[in-house]
Amino acid sequence: MQTKNDISTSLFDMDEKSLAIPLDDESVAAEENKKRFYGFKLGKLNLLLDSQVHSEVVENAEIMPIPLMPQYVVGLCNVRGNLVPVYDLYNKFEIEVEKQNSRRVLILGENENMVGIQIEKMLVSLAFEEFDCMEDMPSSHGQINEHVTYCYKQDGKYWFGFNYITLFESL
Repeated sequence: MQTKNDISTSLFDMDEKSLAIPLDDESVAAEENKKRFYGFKLGKLNLLLDSQVHSEVVENAEIMPIPLMPQYVVGLCNVRGNLVPVYDLYNKFEIEVEKQNSRRVLILGENENMVGIQIEKMLVSLAFEEFDCMEDMPSSHGQINEHVTYCYKQDGKYWFGFNYITLFESL
């Protein structure tokens, strides 16, 4: 029987590429040279998290508001007995979005170091060639630029490496 944690983990790990069976040693070597990430969107901004970051998505999270906090602090949610602060980065970085009624929360980190971000869509699994990392990064979006450490371009879209630790330390 799968637990809730097994199910959320398996959602991240599944994509067309991970289901494909390599045909030869060259294919295997090519996949090993790729760096894997989880991608998510904040409005039109594409952000990446390293696949080593402990993360999970909580659907229909019950978030308790905290009085007298800035608007970008949504509140606290309970994740396996830990009270996790949940942030609205759309509001914090003034990112335009059509509608923001999601109770889907991306939890980052572990134990007492967990933080949550409201997101609209599920994470996607992405892989990039290590040498495709852009040396001259385009600007991502105002204040979030100082928390972007790398950038890749795929299918005409920029994907920005997001350092969530520096962001939440600054909040």
